[in-house]
Formats: sequence, C-alpha cells, structure tokens
Amino acid sequence: MISYSACPEMLELIRKVVEEVEDLSYLKDRVDEIFPVWMSGGEHLNYFAKIRAISGAWTALCAYFSCKFRYVLVINGEHFGALNEVGKKRVIEHELRHIPYDSEKKGLERHDVEDFKEMLQKYGLNYVQGT
Repeated sequence: MISYSACPEMLELIRKVVEEVEDLSYLKDRVDEIFPVWMSGGEHLNYFAKIRAISGAWTALCAYFSCKFRYVLVINGEHFGALNEVGKKRVIEHELRHIPYDSEKKGLERHDVEDFKEMLQKYGLNYVQGT
C-alpha cells in the first residue's frame, strides 16, 4: 500500500541543488513553492521522483489556506533512498528542470531531447548512480 508524508527536510537538498547548478539559479527565491512529499510503498513504480504542478481544486485550496506551494515533489522512498548523495542531487536537478523559468507560467515544462542530452553530456549515461 502506498502512503505519503510531508518531507520538509528535503528542502535542504533542493536548496543545495539550486545553489550548485548554475542554470537553476532562477529558482533561488522560489524553493518555498515546492512541497516535498515522501512516498512509501512505491517499490513497484519505476521512478525516483516526480514533480507535479498544483492545479485545479488544489490551487483554490492553497489560495484559501494562504499557502504558497505551486509544485509537489513526490519522492519515491524505495528507489530514491537507495541512491548516494550525488545520485539524489541529480534526480532533484532533473525534476527541478520541469519548473518554468517564467514564474508567471502555469504548469510544468516538458523535457525534450535537449534536456536529456544536457544531463547525459554533463553526467554520463548512468547519471543517477553518481559515478
């Protein structure tokens, strides 16, 4: 059974990645828009993490409660937890690249071949393994 819990301690890692990766510097003042969530029981799911834009009824709910979250970052604990520190940073970097540069834009940026090409050129084929 899958369960979710808030994971505010993940914000520290997100901030580190934003500080270390120059082309994510546009997010320095926007990290608090990200609500990190730890997912347990997702070993059968084939991903480390996924970011989602808060939309629909969730947008209204956030406005009602005056929360500033615009994105939910779901961390798949079973897979993400097995990575070393470097691998975790690279997964976070990958997910953060979905957040649009323009803070007024709604939704997420889709990855295209160029995004993956950049990650592969920068870190190599097994970039999440941290080698």
